[in-house]
Amino acid sequence: MAEGIQIGRVQGKTEGHAEGKAEGKAEGKAEILLRQLRRRFGNLPETTLQRVLKASDDDLNLWADRILDAASLEAVFAPRRNN
Repeated sequence: MAEGIQIGRVQGKTEGHAEGKAEGKAEGKAEILLRQLRRRFGNLPETTLQRVLKASDDDLNLWADRILDAASLEAVFAPRRNN
């Protein structure tokens, strides 16, 4: 039984580490995107800050790509187009 508990602890620690790493990576992407948005468009509305900080990894990647060509802040966050 003690061996099972030890295995569970190791698995939990590994899973926790992976989750923490993924969260840290997403936070880093969000911070870089916010920095780019501020540099390009100036002060950002609070709603934009919250949207970026709560975004999925896919959305952060999409917006990071769009900032290169977007003429406005609204264009960065435009709904996805179905191709």
